[in-house]
Amino acid sequence: MATTGGSSGPVILFTHEGISYEYLQSLGVGPNGEALLLARKRTADNILEDVIVKSLGLPPGEPTPETRRIRARLEEEARLAAYLSHRALVRVLCQHETQDTLYTVLESVHGPSLDDLVALALERERAFSEAFILHVGAELAAALDHVHTREDEHGKPLGIVHRNLSTETVRLTWSGEVKLADFGQAYSRLPGRHATTRRAPRGPLFFAAPESLFNGKLDARSDLFAVGLVLLEFATGRHLFDPAHKTHRDMRAALSPLERRLVDRAVRGALRMGHADSADQAIWGAATFTPGDVERLASPLSTPVKSILGRLLNREPAERLQTAAELEDLLRARLEEVGPYDGRAAVAEVKKALADAGEALVADELVPALLSPGPSRAGSPGQPTTR
Repeated sequence: MATTGGSSGPVILFTHEGISYEYLQSLGVGPNGEALLLARKRTADNILEDVIVKSLGLPPGEPTPETRRIRARLEEEARLAAYLSHRALVRVLCQHETQDTLYTVLESVHGPSLDDLVALALERERAFSEAFILHVGAELAAALDHVHTREDEHGKPLGIVHRNLSTETVRLTWSGEVKLADFGQAYSRLPGRHATTRRAPRGPLFFAAPESLFNGKLDARSDLFAVGLVLLEFATGRHLFDPAHKTHRDMRAALSPLERRLVDRAVRGALRMGHADSADQAIWGAATFTPGDVERLASPLSTPVKSILGRLLNREPAERLQTAAELEDLLRARLEEVGPYDGRAAVAEVKKALADAGEALVADELVPALLSPGPSRAGSPGQPTTR
C-alpha cells in the first residue's frame, strides 16, 4: 500500500531492503494488463535512481482468473531474470509484495526507442547510417544469443523466446548502450511456468513471426524473424507487413480458401486478445508477404545487408539463419568493413539528426519524446507501429 509523509510529502509505494520507492507518475498499462509506474529509489539520506515499476493490485478475497494470469506472468518474468545478465538487456531489479499489491521493479532506460528514431529519420527524410543499423543489430543478436542459450541449474536448456521484440522494446541509451526490454511475455521451459492456454497471437503483431501467428509454434528463430522486421524498419522506415502496393483484396486473392480461413481465425483471436483493429492488417501482411516484397523494401540497402535481411525474413524457420550467434557474426563482419562504429558514434549520429531536423521536430512534439529520460513506451497492448 502506498504511504505518504504528509500532504506535501512523497508517496511511497513500498520499502524493500531499506530502500523506499517513491511514486512519480503513471505510464499506462503493460502488455499483460499490469499498471506501469515511474518511481524513484531513495534512502533516508539520498535520492537514488529512477526505476520502472510494474504493479498489480491484489484485492481481498479469491483472485479473479485475470489477476492470477497477470500475477503468474509477473512472477515468471522475475524468475527468468535470475538467469539473464547481459549488457543489452533491461534488468529486473527486484520483486516485492505487500498486503494488497505485487510490484516488479525494472531498470529505467534513458534514451530513445528505435520507434522514436524511425520517426526522426522519416521527419528529416534521411535514413541513419548502415553502420548504426549494423551496430544495433549486432548488440540485439548478442543479447538474444545470451537469452536463447540459458540453462537451468542442472544444465537443461531453458528455451527462452522473447516474443515481444519490436521497435518499441529496443532503446538506445544516451550513454550509447543498446537495450532490449520487457520479458513479460517471454516463453520458456522454466519449471512451474504459467502456460499460455489461449491459442492466439501474443506480442506486438507487426513484429511477430508467421508461425507464432498461425500455428502457435515458436522457437529462437521466431525472435530472429522479429529482428529482421525491426532492422528493416529501422533502415528504411517501411514495414514488411504494411505493403503499400497491395490491397486487402490482393492479399485475399493470393491465398487458398483454407489459408484465408486460417487467417480470418487468427484475426478473430487477436481481437479477442484485445489487439487493435490494425491486427487485421498485420496478420494479412504476415500471411501474404513474399521474398520479392523483402527484396523490394530492402532495395536501398547494401548487398550484404539485403542478404542478411533475406536470410532472417524467410517464412520457413528452417530456411532462416538458425542462431543469434550466427547473426551476430555476420553483422559484426559487415560492421568491420564499414566501421569503426560504437555506442558513442550512435549517440553522436542521433544528436546530429536532431539538429538537422530542427524546428519540424519541435512542431511535431517529437523532441520531448526523444530527449525525455523516461522509460520505454513499449508494452501498451494492441498498439502496433505503421508507417
